[in-house]
Amino acid sequence: MPSAPRPENETERLAALRKLEILDTPPESSFDQLTEQAARLCAAPTALISLIDDNRQWFKSRVGLAVEETCRSQAFCGYAILADDALVVTDATQDPRFSDNELVTGEPGIRSYAGVPLVLKNGQRIGTLCVLHYEQTELKPHQIDELHLLANKVVNRLEVRARRHARGAAKSAVCDLAERSSEPVLVLDRLLEPLTSSESWNEEFGLHGLLDPRVNAMCDKALLQEAKQSCEIDDELEWTVTPWRDDLGKIGGVVVTVLSVNRGRAR
Repeated sequence: MPSAPRPENETERLAALRKLEILDTPPESSFDQLTEQAARLCAAPTALISLIDDNRQWFKSRVGLAVEETCRSQAFCGYAILADDALVVTDATQDPRFSDNELVTGEPGIRSYAGVPLVLKNGQRIGTLCVLHYEQTELKPHQIDELHLLANKVVNRLEVRARRHARGAAKSAVCDLAERSSEPVLVLDRLLEPLTSSESWNEEFGLHGLLDPRVNAMCDKALLQEAKQSCEIDDELEWTVTPWRDDLGKIGGVVVTVLSVNRGRAR
């Protein structure tokens, strides 16, 4: 079978997937509930939360399937992540993309597939919520619509989980140091969500105040390059963005500091 082409943004897509730190984690009931709902909704013997890694598809949750992963070259979901709409295959034996797929010609003998891409807030498609049938089956439009809603719930739970884990990693000394600082300091996690800030920051910018878009761009660059970034904005404020590491040595986010060039009130 022809392998699915890789998305043009494959490097960024894989980075977004790995940033979630979800791969190879144990089963979690919050995700299993959604695959079970998808299976019931579509009267499907198999439902999966499939995440498309570099050379494999790994299942965060699975109903009716024993294996934890398969080769990406065999993945129907590799095609599903190429667009925002659902990929619906009514008869895989008649579809040239899948007719000679080992999962169709051999075990488990897939006949019908419906997969909705999991699209993060940043637009990256990291995998799918999908259902499989082993007899030719045609889903109704309302079932596809409901699969989209369930897929949105999967994405929400993935992103909430990532933020929760980032906050847990932030128990390192960086938060304590920021809170004790006399200078304006803001600590952000890997998803650029605020963790804590100094009193001086809160007085100048409000509690976890919003950042100038140019500073947001510096934060993205600091995370990407794992290196300190700094610049002056409007000849008034000197901003510095420094990556911080958690207790395991992983990049946990960034520390943003600001100094008034004129030592006046930073606004």
